[in-house]
Parts: sequence; C-alpha cells; structure tokens
Amino acid sequence: MGMSQVIQNNPTADDDEMPVVATIVCPTCSGIVEADDKFCPYCGAPQAAPQKPEQPSAPPDRHFRCKNCGAEVAVDRSQRSYVCPFCDSTYVVEFSPELTGRQQPEFVIGFAVTPEKAREIFERWLNENRWFRPADLKAAALSEKLRGIYIPFWSFSMLARSTWQAMIGEYWYRTETYTTTENGKTVTKTRRVRETEWWPLAGRHHQFHNGYLISGSRGLPQELADRITPFHLAGMRRYEPYFLAGWACEEYTINREQAEAISRQVFEQWERNEVAAF
Repeated sequence: MGMSQVIQNNPTADDDEMPVVATIVCPTCSGIVEADDKFCPYCGAPQAAPQKPEQPSAPPDRHFRCKNCGAEVAVDRSQRSYVCPFCDSTYVVEFSPELTGRQQPEFVIGFAVTPEKAREIFERWLNENRWFRPADLKAAALSEKLRGIYIPFWSFSMLARSTWQAMIGEYWYRTETYTTTENGKTVTKTRRVRETEWWPLAGRHHQFHNGYLISGSRGLPQELADRITPFHLAGMRRYEPYFLAGWACEEYTINREQAEAISRQVFEQWERNEVAAF
C-alpha cells in the first residue's frame, strides 16, 4: 500500500550551493542517471550517449527523491501529483504562490465514483453502443487506461444591474363600415380592423449569478465543460493536499484574467436573455 506525502516547492539556500550534475532519465524505469553513466544504477539498462541539443530545450523535468524507497524520479513540471514507480508512494507538489505567482487551489470536489465503478460504467457503455464504435477498438485496453484527473476551474459570480428601455404596444379591434361593388352593385359591409397604441417603457433589472465555473484547462474547452454541468457543488471542500494524493492533477493553463473575460461574455448574454424575457 502506497503512502501519501506533501512536498513544498520552495527552493532553499542549500539548493543554490549544491553542484550541478548533468543527468538524464532512464527510458526503461524513469530513474535519474548521471549523463556519463553507461548503465542505469536502478534497472541496469544501457544508456545512450547524451547528445547536445541543436536548439534550446524545454525546461527540464522536476526531480524528486522518494522518501519511502530512496529512488530518484523525474516528473513533469506542470504536474501537481504523481506516484513513485518503484514503491507506489503518492506525492503532492505544493507550489508556493510567492515564488511562482500562481494562485493556490481554494476548494476541491472529490471523486464520487471509484476507479472500479468507472471501468464498469465504461465497459457497459461500450457494450450498449457496439454498433457505433470503431471495429479495432480494444475495450479491455482502453478500460485499463482509464484514470481520474483533477481539472482546474475558476469560479465567478456576478451581481448584474441593468437599465432597459422598450416600446410597449397594446392592440384592440374596432368595427368599420365600408362599401364595395359586387356583381355590378354597390353593397355596404363591415369588417374588424386591428389598432395598436404604442408608448415607451423603461425599468431596471437586478440579478445575482452565482458559482459559474470556467475551465482552467486548454484540454477541456468551455463548450464541453458546460455540457457536463451541473457540478456537485454541495460536495465542495476546502482544499487540502491529501485530496490529490494518488490522482493525476492538472495545473491551470488558462489564467484568471482570461477566465474572467470568458465569464463576462457569458454573464452579459445571460443578463440580456433575462431582460428580453421580461
């Protein structure tokens, strides 16, 4: 059974004083290997000679030493939680807002469906829709790849105060008499005529829109996020790192300003619809 740990992502003075050693990641076990080593010290796999990149490389992966088994592993810098591949210990990386400029999570909605239940639902859906799935779809392989992931969202609320103007029309019918010619003869008839009276009308509209969630992930467009609403906000809890232990977790790639711009457009359209329905 794996253990859960929290790591603060704060550099210390000791980090700056440590000598820099060129390392590579073992393609077999993901262990950290010094660039001059010909074999991985963890799994013994031979290592290719390091090559100098022709272009500036992407930022290096974050390296951690597992406190449970001592293995050193490399993880993606944008990943907030991961599992040690050697002893299955779970870790959660805590990013310091003062150093990174990134906002910490405030709330979290935990998983209500277990991995086993998710696989059961997925396999049942595949069996019920076998006529619409690709012929080469391997249900068993896909089921094994199912994994839960925490997606970042921004929450916005708005108090809308709108003033509006309109022309209101009220209609009625009156009966009028007219003459016409039928078969060469002049006849008198009556008919109903619709009359409309118009006058201006103005007013104010107040509405509070609460808890609209904007996806903070570029991998989940807002159009798709809206399709899986409503979210179970009653299950929301104050964020604690242990909620993420053992689960994949994405850092937000849509910042607060971008999310706010999206929410303003949505709220404005909501308010227009509310006023138009008056």
